[in-house]
Amino acid sequence: MLLGLVFCGATPTQAQRYSTPLSAFDLAYSEATDRLYATESIDGGQMSGTTVKVINPSNGQILSSIEVGAGARYLAISDDGGSLYVSLDGPQVKRINLRTGQIDLTFPVLSGREDCAKGISYLRVMPGHPETVAVTTYCTLYGQQAGIAIFDNGKMRPQTVEPKLGTYFGVKRYAFGDTPDVLYGYNTDSDAFELYKFKITDQGITVEENLNTGLTYAFNTWVEFNNGLLYTSNGRAIDVTNKIINGRFYTTEVLFSSSIAFDPKGGSVYFPYRGGSDFALLEFDIKTYRLKGYYRDFAVMPDTPTRLIKCGNWGLAASNHHNPSIVFLPFSLLRPVVYDVPLPQPPSTQLRRIPLENNSIVYSPRHRLIYASTPGWGGDYGNSIVPLDPETGIVGAPVWVGSDPWQMTLSEQEEYLYVALYNSWSIRRLHLPDLTPDLRFSMHAPSSGPFGGISRPIRAADLLPVPGRADSIIVARAYTPGGGEGANPYNVAVYTNGNEQPLQTEPSSIFGLSSIISSMQFDRTKTAIYGIGYDFSYNDYDTPLYKLGLSGNGVSILNKDANLRVSGRVLRCENGYCFTETGMLVDPEARTTIGRFILPVQPRLLLSGYTGGVVPDVLRNRVYFLASDDARITISAYDISTFKQTGIFKIDRLIGDINNAFLWKDDQLVFSTPEEVVFLPLALLEPTLPPRARAAGLGRRSSQRKETPARSANP
Repeated sequence: MLLGLVFCGATPTQAQRYSTPLSAFDLAYSEATDRLYATESIDGGQMSGTTVKVINPSNGQILSSIEVGAGARYLAISDDGGSLYVSLDGPQVKRINLRTGQIDLTFPVLSGREDCAKGISYLRVMPGHPETVAVTTYCTLYGQQAGIAIFDNGKMRPQTVEPKLGTYFGVKRYAFGDTPDVLYGYNTDSDAFELYKFKITDQGITVEENLNTGLTYAFNTWVEFNNGLLYTSNGRAIDVTNKIINGRFYTTEVLFSSSIAFDPKGGSVYFPYRGGSDFALLEFDIKTYRLKGYYRDFAVMPDTPTRLIKCGNWGLAASNHHNPSIVFLPFSLLRPVVYDVPLPQPPSTQLRRIPLENNSIVYSPRHRLIYASTPGWGGDYGNSIVPLDPETGIVGAPVWVGSDPWQMTLSEQEEYLYVALYNSWSIRRLHLPDLTPDLRFSMHAPSSGPFGGISRPIRAADLLPVPGRADSIIVARAYTPGGGEGANPYNVAVYTNGNEQPLQTEPSSIFGLSSIISSMQFDRTKTAIYGIGYDFSYNDYDTPLYKLGLSGNGVSILNKDANLRVSGRVLRCENGYCFTETGMLVDPEARTTIGRFILPVQPRLLLSGYTGGVVPDVLRNRVYFLASDDARITISAYDISTFKQTGIFKIDRLIGDINNAFLWKDDQLVFSTPEEVVFLPLALLEPTLPPRARAAGLGRRSSQRKETPARSANP
């Protein structure tokens, strides 16, 4: 399905969307003429017209038609705006001199084998060379894309690239690199999503390198290149030199977008999305990956635009060959995304809720600050670490760190804050207390690993500091299925100043998981680590409890008890006992389950496991559980020795996953949801708190379950 979204030039009289009654197959815009050019779609794209329409973008009026011949489909314009190439049946290409409006060149396009060519699937003009165009053809023999050829004024250079099983499978979308002798191509028709680097010489084009390292993912993806990065229409920015994902423009809408409007001079990139009757247009900052603006409306167009090219500085024109019209969208329709810093909220005896979009929070006792990692859609506070003073409720200035920071941990003496960057598959280290970034490193599963000889980027699912080593960090690593979404447990490794240590736990594979660890806690001596995870190979979400040991060259599994299965995604250990958010209590050294707390609300079960929170306070003989449903978050307190419920508190109209939870000042429970940081005085949960003293011991669960009446907050 081919669609189009382009910037348009002149200033309209009103900031409102309008349309041109034309079903367009493809679009192009020339800054030199300030005109929009469109090929016509007939019968939902099954056929195409014989003309190129010339449109005034300031009012949508069709000014004229240029007759080019049967099968006019794809358009490519030179960077000087003077030459427009059109693909036709045959297959052949015609070039239009836009200054005269006349066709000045016609040439045939053949692949290396004539029986392989079906038609032209894409073409692009070489930057700085309006006479040179790269053309791809579609091949019936392989059922996918065929060769790439370079043409100079219609003459094909002798060396072409043709499909070859096992080495090259063709590309559908491509973009020239920083220099015109380099081309990057992406195979969007194969679930391997191959990414190739091509070299262009006077003799033609050759495959220089297969960059198939899990960097690309998604069908029907558009690509653009700028300043060393290859941008895809599903939001990825790929550093092709270092073969890493530099960052990602991320919302749920972008995940399902198949188009991109690129404006490097203006510092923005645009993504359209349509779900149901809802149409969204999203603007991101090209350097920080922050969401800058958005526009939402209903019934803008029946289908999602999937073709974007730079056109001007006024607005956007969207088309789909299934749609009867081209829709024009001024930039002024976009609403800016700005974080409204709340007024300070000092501690009180009441519930305290501080609005702050976040992926996670962590508390530094040494610096007396809470650090929040903020998502890319957080506006001018997005993709940052934001300090929050719990004593005053003051939200500090953001420090940008990268694309979608989430999990965090502090070094043992709190000299450093380590931050996992979810959408750049990397880790950032910041010096405290000034939050100065001083190190960033990416993570990859090796090509010798379980992914069929392909090196793939992997994420950090959980982080722990190495005791006595501020320069080192323990990482529970996760892979993304097929290089796409999610974070399935992979293995545990240690990094020292960004360098991966050789001793690691056995990696999982796409056929079976061996070390399924996604949540880690130290034992009471901090010489060993306990870990749990989730395993899709089982019918439930119960997984073994692992015990890991640290050494000078990494980490290894000391014990794995398949008979002791622990349900949950969050593991919290204190004073030799381990708890999960699903209500389990385990003695990890005795390798036994002590019992299970009967929770009033169970954490929600997602594909990545359960989502909830647990905070033990063994010295007070208490444990607190947090769980969310579609209406509220419920916090419940339990006596650890008797397993009896001692308190319950419900916060209505507060929903979402529990990002993190901990005790602050011994009398307040702090946790975060995606939109807030919440302070709950424990006195609201349990009016008479027991003193903090070493617990006498943990008995078996009482056969009697006593619950207290629920107290609710209805803000």
